[in-house]
Amino acid sequence: MPNLDVGAFPKWTSRIFSILAILFNVILIIVIRIRRSSHIGGYRHLLSCFAVFDICYAVFELFVGTAVLIHKSCFCVFTRESFISETPIFSIALVSLRSSLVGMSFVLLAIHFFYRYYAVCRPTKMHHFQRPFYILLWLNLFLAHGFLWFGISLLNLPTSATLVFMRESFEKTYFIRVEDVGMICLYYFSPERWTRFASLTGVALGSITVLIIVYLYIYLTLKIVRALETLTMSSSMRNLHRQLLRALVIQTLIPIFSNILPCSVIWITPVFENDEIGSHYNHIIVPLLGIFCWLDPMAVLFVISEYWHTATYYLRSIYQKHSSSIFAYAPSAVSSNTFI
Repeated sequence: MPNLDVGAFPKWTSRIFSILAILFNVILIIVIRIRRSSHIGGYRHLLSCFAVFDICYAVFELFVGTAVLIHKSCFCVFTRESFISETPIFSIALVSLRSSLVGMSFVLLAIHFFYRYYAVCRPTKMHHFQRPFYILLWLNLFLAHGFLWFGISLLNLPTSATLVFMRESFEKTYFIRVEDVGMICLYYFSPERWTRFASLTGVALGSITVLIIVYLYIYLTLKIVRALETLTMSSSMRNLHRQLLRALVIQTLIPIFSNILPCSVIWITPVFENDEIGSHYNHIIVPLLGIFCWLDPMAVLFVISEYWHTATYYLRSIYQKHSSSIFAYAPSAVSSNTFI
């Protein structure tokens, strides 16, 4: 598939966000490995998994950037450029995989909330995150949601009516034959019954799953907050739990405003059949889809005091050019399998 020029701003913004995401998540992983706090305990493994996922997401976005084109009641998502894609079919697979990564990020955050809920409200049930059987169940839930979003994308492959409808728009905007573009499309008012059904079904499934997950975010957060107000524990432990919850809430709010809301706007726009509304989405909304990857690790580093102190200590040490003595005077690290 040929590269499509959607402008310098969305292209370079996405690349910069991806590079920042890789940098900050690598820093977070290093800090987690160094600061094996007995207080944070096993939760560091879940934080590391999230950081690795963000790196994978950022690498994918770096090499396979996406773009949207809206024409009346139809919108298409496609790869704007790819160093590895040569055929429209493979481009469709890449776009579908990109969609599944978005869905998987929501579930991964939900798993974090369940972990925090069990750690605070049901500490005797923490074996649900320790035993291999339960770990496999969480992994299957994570992958299943990715397959769901991948399937929703494949459900909305462009039909002949969609290609005819979008041909002029692609030729006018990108000077390319629509048949040469690998994409997925939602065509709400298509003359084909199957296309209308697939589009509405895809939006309905995506919206329902997102609403359920957001409800879980809110419900579990309220349960944890109430438990922290009533349970008996030391002030230091209560403060740590609040820091971990605060970091998780910030990590959740970022994709809500940078992923869920922008995607909702894109889904709704074709209903109004106004090309002017969606003409600037590649410059405004699409770059937002990758912003959470580098803001999430920053939230963890800034909010959790132990990680912040460790990170700033090493940065100061490097800045002062005392790298030879960094590890000799590093903050004490205690290894523990305690799950907090």
